[in-house]
Amino acid sequence: MKLHFEYSLAGFRSCVMDDGAIELAPSSTWSDDAWFADQDARRLEESSGWWVLQEGEAEGTTVGGNLCTFNLLQGTPYMPSLEGAVVFVEDDDQVRPWDFDRDLVSLLQQPGFSGVRGLVVGRFQRATGMTRDLLAQIVPDPVVLPQLLTMDELAERLGVTHRHVRRLVAERRVPFLRVGRLVRFDPAKIAAWLDSRRVPEAPI
Repeated sequence: MKLHFEYSLAGFRSCVMDDGAIELAPSSTWSDDAWFADQDARRLEESSGWWVLQEGEAEGTTVGGNLCTFNLLQGTPYMPSLEGAVVFVEDDDQVRPWDFDRDLVSLLQQPGFSGVRGLVVGRFQRATGMTRDLLAQIVPDPVVLPQLLTMDELAERLGVTHRHVRRLVAERRVPFLRVGRLVRFDPAKIAAWLDSRRVPEAPI
């Protein structure tokens, strides 16, 4: 890359060549053009800074990468431990918000994700159609979500069919949560719901 590589290069050098702590700051500009097509005619976009969805502090080992590629490691010996990690993910311009939603939920359901200490998401290219509001809907509390139940898991616990659970949701006869486009169930709410439906024993 011929022009406008200074920010990335400085960050790379800090990571691999410096011994001290690294203090990061958002770049004042970013690029969404085909930089390889004409490197002398680049177009920069003004940066609005980082989007902070959940404030806090975290410390841990950084893992991650391209989310779609990272998810391909699931179920293999090469999937790194997520326990105590700060997870960094990003995706390309081929991804749409619903794709990112699905891929992120797949990662959130992995063993050990409840021990993740932070989640950092890379900037989305304009072609993805991602907005701050959409991202806020998609990214849940990373500690809470892995404890939630899917429709299949609830059906298994209740000893009923997936179709029956879908009908309960459609008729709003069971407590549920919307996580993006997905339906999830809080085990505590389900336990209370079941308790409220308990039939008292008949007197002897």
